[in-house]
Amino acid sequence: MQLNAATIARAAALTPGYSGKRLVFDRRGIHHKIIPARNLAHSVANHADQKNVSVAESLYIVERLKGLGAVQSSSVARSHRAVFQAFQGAAGYEACHTMPCQLVVDNRFPHVLSAGGNRLNPTFMQRTLDLFGRCTWQPAIVNVIDSALEWIPQDGQEFGFISLYLDTVKMVLAGQGASDAYHDFTHRKQRKLEDVLEQVRDEPLSLHDAMLLAGGPAAPGMRPHEIEQIQLDKVTSELQQQREVMVETLLARDRVIPHAVASGELRHQIQAETWIEPAKNDRTVAKKGDEAR
Repeated sequence: MQLNAATIARAAALTPGYSGKRLVFDRRGIHHKIIPARNLAHSVANHADQKNVSVAESLYIVERLKGLGAVQSSSVARSHRAVFQAFQGAAGYEACHTMPCQLVVDNRFPHVLSAGGNRLNPTFMQRTLDLFGRCTWQPAIVNVIDSALEWIPQDGQEFGFISLYLDTVKMVLAGQGASDAYHDFTHRKQRKLEDVLEQVRDEPLSLHDAMLLAGGPAAPGMRPHEIEQIQLDKVTSELQQQREVMVETLLARDRVIPHAVASGELRHQIQAETWIEPAKNDRTVAKKGDEAR
């Protein structure tokens, strides 16, 4: 979806710490096609593939920004709640973000970074805003579990997969190639997902967790007849199965390198884009040269 000048200007005015409503790029959904899915596993597989492409794209962007001098080895990368969203969900389905988090670098959103004192151009802003607003159409439970994997602390880290993602961004800032960093990211995530899958299989859902996944009230304080009314046993069993299917599918897709990444197509696209407009005097010289010919 091509963002208009007004949307880009509004996005450029937002700063880290913003806690208002997300800026939805396509409120009516007319610019986004929903990819049909045969079942939950198929839907999650599509989401997982899009997540991996998005992470790779973000690393290629950071690599290019470092080459332009817009970020440095000493730059500080941190996470932020989602600020942008491609479209809105409906009827039990949600727009599930493909990026682990909104990235902040040196206390700025990437789309307002500058190089040589000049803000990068609308081509760069379009790509970056599209990336951090990108979503797939998913059953609500997928969004809940995906968010839990991203944000819940694991292995003593501050956050779950978000910590892993930020560590990978820092590797690129420190000079590691984006492609190598991406492969390292997926391998480390696979190991974590293997641990999560083992836990999911060994630890049945508690009443509290089942209610949270179902989007209902937490269990403490619920009376017996209320529990019976929501057919708890059936709900918990279904959610347990869905949770296991999702983690299994995420793990399986992490073992597959998306074509756009494996072929180098995505990196080439990013490297080929013009993100800095030539200075006015450079354009004048070029124009005079054309006229002379």
